[in-house]
Amino acid sequence: MSNLDTPTISASATHDFSKPLRFLIFGGTGPCGILLIRKALQVYSNSTVIVSARSPQKIPEDLTFNGRVKIVTGKLEELDKVEKAFEAVADSELHKQLEEPPSYDGATQPNTTLRSSKVDVILSALGPPVLKGFSYPSNHPIATFYGNLIDIMFNQGVKRLIVMCTASHPDPKDKLSGNPLTSGIVTIVKLFAHNAYVDFKEVGNIIRRKGGEAEGESSSQSGVPETDLKASKLDWTLVRVPVLTNQDKEDTFAGYVGDGKTGNALTKKAFAAFCVGEVEKREWVRKAPFICTPCL
Repeated sequence: MSNLDTPTISASATHDFSKPLRFLIFGGTGPCGILLIRKALQVYSNSTVIVSARSPQKIPEDLTFNGRVKIVTGKLEELDKVEKAFEAVADSELHKQLEEPPSYDGATQPNTTLRSSKVDVILSALGPPVLKGFSYPSNHPIATFYGNLIDIMFNQGVKRLIVMCTASHPDPKDKLSGNPLTSGIVTIVKLFAHNAYVDFKEVGNIIRRKGGEAEGESSSQSGVPETDLKASKLDWTLVRVPVLTNQDKEDTFAGYVGDGKTGNALTKKAFAAFCVGEVEKREWVRKAPFICTPCL
């Protein structure tokens, strides 16, 4: 077992990195998504954050009018709007660069070459509205969206994808029998919100299939046929979460279901902190950690 497969406890990212990353965030109108936006802006002080939102009015005003945040309105099935969100990063950066005074390369002539602009990282807090229960659609809307998004990512040359998932999508390293409460929650969701359960089980499947199999897995182990794999892989991370709470804590414990160390609750702030921290740490690339708030 490599060090990266060992369960880890991590605090939130507290350093103010100066790297000018360009984030594209989906699910940014819900509580976890709003926290993702705030954390990305806090940790990467020179970052640009593009938010693709169906209902932009749900985003707080301080973020709406933040000069480093650009909002693109559109639904998940409106792929032209999704592609526009990628283009919005370039438009935003171009406007910013044209406003800056020219730099000099130690010569008398200014350097007016525009820096290349594209999305560096996609973060997603899209989650199933489990409370819809039996009214949740059966056509796997979120999994279908991720399949389309991955196609766009390959076309745009974007590799890093960090998304919310749940224990409904199992990992080969899980031991569901080792955590009866998590297993029970999954069973309840499967019974009373079956379509949401199936959708998020498929979220993991489609990201593994189209984004490239997990590290250390062969195609036969992951159940993914060789012919369905892309020649080049995405650097994806499936951040599987338990019950989400509103506590003011950001520490996380990352491992696998039933490993005897992971718990059954996670704060929303901790989810955001883990995702933004993973951008720099890259400890869980092509892996599906189950994260929780550490039990004291």
